[in-house]
Amino acid sequence: SNKIVAPGYTRTFEGEYGNVPGKREGQGSSTIYKDGKFYQSFKGEFKKNKPHYGTEKYSNGYKYEGEYINGYPSFGKLYAPPSDKQALYIGGLNSKLQPNGFGRIVLDNKTLAIGEFKGSTRLEGLGFGFVDNQKKFAALFSNDEPKFGITEQQLKILQDKEKAFLKREI
Repeated sequence: SNKIVAPGYTRTFEGEYGNVPGKREGQGSSTIYKDGKFYQSFKGEFKKNKPHYGTEKYSNGYKYEGEYINGYPSFGKLYAPPSDKQALYIGGLNSKLQPNGFGRIVLDNKTLAIGEFKGSTRLEGLGFGFVDNQKKFAALFSNDEPKFGITEQQLKILQDKEKAFLKREI
């Protein structure tokens, strides 16, 4: 079905509807067009008429795969152009698809950093950096710059966050 969602934007949807007519619920795929041109698409599970878990693709070449809260990406994998095979970032995100919370930056299948992010791909807070993709070090980061000499308590907090993240990782 076609639906106008905002001036210049239309949405198509194929899939399941719940008990309320016109409300998306269950598996489906939706594509949004801006002035008739592809803008973004979502394929996966809908809950209460909003994306809940699935894959979203954007006209700028980015792709997101993972969980949604209230229809916004919350935890998953972010792929950057030109590759939609290798995730650039895995972890918590904000509604603007920016790393937010605990996550990991990846390049060429190698982890560059694991830790706390606050709206950018730069470590901000407790994290692990890697030297030559092998030697792991713990530090308190500010704008991606390590400040060495974290306390035992900070190290324990970081290790606990990393353990919880690795259990949850998609």
